[in-house]
Amino acid sequence: VRHIYIRDKSELAKFRGSKYLQSNINSTYKETEIFLKKGILVLFSGTSCQIAGLKHFLRKDYDNLITIDCICHGVPSPKVWQLYLKELVGRIENIKSISFRDKKTGWKNYSFTINLKDGTTITHLASKNVYMHGFLSNLYLRPSCEKCPSKSGRSGCDITLADYWGVNILNPDMDDDKGTSLILAYTEKGKNILKELKCKSKLISFEDAKKMNGGFKDCAIPHKKRKLFFEQFNILEFSILVSKCLHLSFRERLALKFYRIKKKLQYYL
Repeated sequence: VRHIYIRDKSELAKFRGSKYLQSNINSTYKETEIFLKKGILVLFSGTSCQIAGLKHFLRKDYDNLITIDCICHGVPSPKVWQLYLKELVGRIENIKSISFRDKKTGWKNYSFTINLKDGTTITHLASKNVYMHGFLSNLYLRPSCEKCPSKSGRSGCDITLADYWGVNILNPDMDDDKGTSLILAYTEKGKNILKELKCKSKLISFEDAKKMNGGFKDCAIPHKKRKLFFEQFNILEFSILVSKCLHLSFRERLALKFYRIKKKLQYYL
């Protein structure tokens, strides 16, 4: 995944869809600065740390710059992703497209889907996919994500985009299981943009917005077997290694189940 710029609405499809990978910024910070100095209106989107990085690079505010970040779970190791793909499909050149959040099975129970150039489709429920399991368990996230200084709205962005997790509890009338977005506006620039949007929307409190979105302020907690994973990374097959590291004893499974029930109940109280 890499950052690029576009200047035509017909190319917006390139930016759509979740991508649970590290994006290569390439030269987009410099390109953004050039556009801004020419007076061109720029909308720059990325993770919180990428927006903070852009702000530090520019070292000044621009009226013609709009910045949007997303609530981020964390960034996985690029090498792990490459190894997984090679194990799954062999030659990466055979891949036509990848969807990390295929909603054919619903928004809450989404799937991971790869379409190959020969017409073959590989799809798993995300909850059953080995790569997504390791990613969501923080098994191979970058260490920098453990102490992210840009969370809790500290990136300096105008707007934050996220899934509205908990909508089925807090605002069930907005839940159709096709995906409900959460939009947070921090600046006057961001608020003015929201006023211009023509879509079904509902104003909620900031507290409700972040209530079930732990990723807003919580940094990734490294998995206790992360070190073991990378020690055996070049020894065992990827799927075998992930299964080995994420295997839970009966007591651990029971404790996890009670934790999830307790966490869910607190939102009803």
